[in-house]
Amino acid sequence: MARPAPRQNELCGRWEMKEKLGMGGFGIVYLYQHLDTSERIALKLCRLGLSDKNKDRWSREIHIMKKLNNVNVVQARDVPEDLASVALNDLPLLAMEYCTRGDLRKMLNKPENCCGLKESEVLSLLSDIGCGVQYLHENKIIHRDLKPENIVLQEVDGKIVHKIIDLGYAKDLDQGSLCMSFVGTLQYLAPEVFEGKSYTVTMDYWSFGTVIFECICGFRPFLHHMQPVQWISKVKSK
Repeated sequence: MARPAPRQNELCGRWEMKEKLGMGGFGIVYLYQHLDTSERIALKLCRLGLSDKNKDRWSREIHIMKKLNNVNVVQARDVPEDLASVALNDLPLLAMEYCTRGDLRKMLNKPENCCGLKESEVLSLLSDIGCGVQYLHENKIIHRDLKPENIVLQEVDGKIVHKIIDLGYAKDLDQGSLCMSFVGTLQYLAPEVFEGKSYTVTMDYWSFGTVIFECICGFRPFLHHMQPVQWISKVKSK
């Protein structure tokens, strides 16, 4: 049975809902803060009306997140007992560390970054997310939706650390496995996905390269002023 969405400043036990952080294909993320300890967590609730296939993806995301442990992948947390009741439906919740500096898209949208980020910022991003992607692949996981909205920034000891989030489209890969599903965000999809060909971890490399290009130049590499259906034939010919 569907339940009402959390409201700002609403209390659930000793936890207060501070704000809605964002919305993805499968879930809505809220910021909760504990009244006594000031601990903050990001709580992801499954959206209503998902298909059975996407419900399975939601459950798989939680399963994958709980087994990962890397500084460049957002860390899952145990869902506080007081917050178990805020779910919009009967599907499980996902609690995660709260990253205070927002996502990479927010950073790219700043007027001073209209022509790209500083070299030092790009190098830091390249190192952090490169390590995160390598960690996922070493654990036989392909992300399949790398984009600026799925990279968040956390301040740790005065230094910015970049972290990968949103594994809703992630897939466990057995060694040598190939994928065929058409998933991800169009502007960052590899050509083999558009062509309906099988793919593996190489899909993440293309998406990551597209993100880095955008961070250097301030725009995506392939006809950024057009819709994907208009430029896909040109991408295929590369």
